[in-house]
Amino acid sequence: MPAFDPAFDIAYEAGSFPPAFEVPTFPGGLIQRYITSLSAAGLMYYSLSEPVFIGNNDFEVECPSVTVSTATQSIMSCSMDLIFKVLTISGVVWVLVGDGSAWQRQINSGVSIDDGESHVVGFRKTSSTYEILVDDVVVTSTTDPDPVSVIIDRIGLSSSGYFTGELYDVKIWTGGDRNTGTMLHIPIDEDWKTSTDLHDAEGNVVGSAINITEDEAEFYTLIDNGTAWQSATRTIPIAGGA
Repeated sequence: MPAFDPAFDIAYEAGSFPPAFEVPTFPGGLIQRYITSLSAAGLMYYSLSEPVFIGNNDFEVECPSVTVSTATQSIMSCSMDLIFKVLTISGVVWVLVGDGSAWQRQINSGVSIDDGESHVVGFRKTSSTYEILVDDVVVTSTTDPDPVSVIIDRIGLSSSGYFTGELYDVKIWTGGDRNTGTMLHIPIDEDWKTSTDLHDAEGNVVGSAINITEDEAEFYTLIDNGTAWQSATRTIPIAGGA
């Protein structure tokens, strides 16, 4: 997580932010980070340098997602077709899981997230059970015994389209779910001022930002007891709180 930005502090003390701007005190200090706004028109996405190979094993993924777009757009995927996609179609979350030859499951969550709030979109495979989660609630569940070959190597892009909005704090658990698997955590909290390298939570380079510059990254503070992200120009409500 980035350190507190002195320029941000000066601006706040000088009262140059809107009157509604709030900076609460949390145990251990303020919760702050950069969040990047992606644009389909700008062909922006994140590419992982080493694909996450999951195969037919158990896994779980989640990604807080913010959008108002009703276009077909991808949250995360594999660059090879008929493998894996988490996407929205007309604002509704879908997950497609395949074996490289065909989609074994095309799962409709029935839940729309195109309201401009931050929604945690998740998916979990446990043996032959597939579950979509939105804001930590299982919204649909199905089963399929056919084997799949899951690989993840892109965030914000698939053959279905680029994502417009914000994607951050990506977590991928392999070899099990969030309670039993090994987690890859990609905060996507860079400011892109000196590099387009994408880092995991330990600071290792795990990929790169494509067609993204510092102009797309904005500095946010968590406010109102964890129910919204606030920048100097914008508030992003968090569905269900942080």
